[in-house]
Amino acid sequence: MCAICRKEPCDSRCPNAPEPQPVTICIGCEEGIYPGEKYLDLPEGAICEACVGAMNGRELLEYLGQELCEAHESDF
Repeated sequence: MCAICRKEPCDSRCPNAPEPQPVTICIGCEEGIYPGEKYLDLPEGAICEACVGAMNGRELLEYLGQELCEAHESDF
């Protein structure tokens, strides 16, 4: 039993608690993505919410394997 938090294993807020382990690593920033965090799941890997938020629309489309269409008069 921990002398500080009096729990076994330690409470996550205890200074003796082990560091949380990431579920996966972001392919954008290479930082860990931890339980409870949101991310974009792609075949190439995961992209964290912060990296998705920093992308412009074209970059996001590129990651999703999409591209903008070019309009032609015959389309309408």
